[in-house]
Amino acid sequence: MRLIYLLLANLILLFASNSFSADRYWVAAGAGNWNDVNNWSATNGGASGASVPGAADVAIFNNNGLGNCTVDIAVTLGGMTMNNYTGSVDLNGNTFQITSGNVDLRSGTIDDGTATSTFQINTAGTANFRGTTFN
Repeated sequence: MRLIYLLLANLILLFASNSFSADRYWVAAGAGNWNDVNNWSATNGGASGASVPGAADVAIFNNNGLGNCTVDIAVTLGGMTMNNYTGSVDLNGNTFQITSGNVDLRSGTIDDGTATSTFQINTAGTANFRGTTFN
């Protein structure tokens, strides 16, 4: 009986830990792929190795990420910020969607080098466009 309670408690913890959003910071020093943990940090300017941002997470591009980002998978995010980022995010033919939370685009470039990408914002949050270039 104790084993059943222990397994149940572990399952609850597993689901609870996956239900919270996290901020993920692009920290690549050079050009890199979206789906590479070596390009993401859990803290602003921190060490790489954090998980790639997912459906509940906020992707943040700022002056701590110097390299361009190539999106190499379909992306669903909880929010996105580009502030003081001088690089580009190349959608590379993928679908890129923000389904909840806020979007604040103040710098950098969103690029569609293949002319086949989709960039969708479908959120009840606030969306600000103040300086990001769309190519």
